[in-house]
Amino acid sequence: SNIALVTARSNKAGNSTHFFVSRNIVEYKCGERTTNSSVFPLFQYETGAFGEKPNFNYDYLKEVESKLGICVSSNKGNETATPWDLFAYIYAVLYTPSFREEYKDFLNRDFPIVPYPRDKKQFWSMSKIGDKLIRIHLLEEEFIPKASFCGNDYNIQKIEYNSKRVYINKSSYFDGIEQAVWEYIVGGYQPCHRWLKERKGLALTEDDICHYVQFCESISETLALMDELDCEYK
Repeated sequence: SNIALVTARSNKAGNSTHFFVSRNIVEYKCGERTTNSSVFPLFQYETGAFGEKPNFNYDYLKEVESKLGICVSSNKGNETATPWDLFAYIYAVLYTPSFREEYKDFLNRDFPIVPYPRDKKQFWSMSKIGDKLIRIHLLEEEFIPKASFCGNDYNIQKIEYNSKRVYINKSSYFDGIEQAVWEYIVGGYQPCHRWLKERKGLALTEDDICHYVQFCESISETLALMDELDCEYK
């Protein structure tokens, strides 16, 4: 039931894309390809009376509550935000293009400092988008696929992108992949290329094809939501 922000203290790639989420243990350089990642879980678990405890800095939490006039609590109410709501707001900020650009120099050399929400309206609108982003990145959303696989040769040999097509060999390809999706970067990685590259020499299964199409669609959805976030952030 827990979830964690995956990031890094520095970003040598210089593109401020080193933010992701996971429900599982992650690989050493999952968040940023040139340095080790850090994992920040939403909850800490303690034995005894405390049990599940939100993993937020106390001063930050109280400042958010003071600015918004709400309480951050696991018990949802009219004047209450859950720890998940605040986590989703933070994740949304980290995926806002204008935030990444404004603090680019700092983000490339230290952990991100997330600004306080301007008001309740901004908090709730960005938290809602952040919630959707998280579910998209965990592939917990259902997508209507726009891309499809064409061809009868499932062996990954030479990977090439050309006019919305991702070729895995001379005759077979994924069709309907927008260039912005193909070029999209997370943590210095280009997922649409990297995923295939790691499987070079193998044959795609039906599950592989479905998975690839699904995460390409998740990137497409991410790009659309990032545009929305820019409007809410400014």
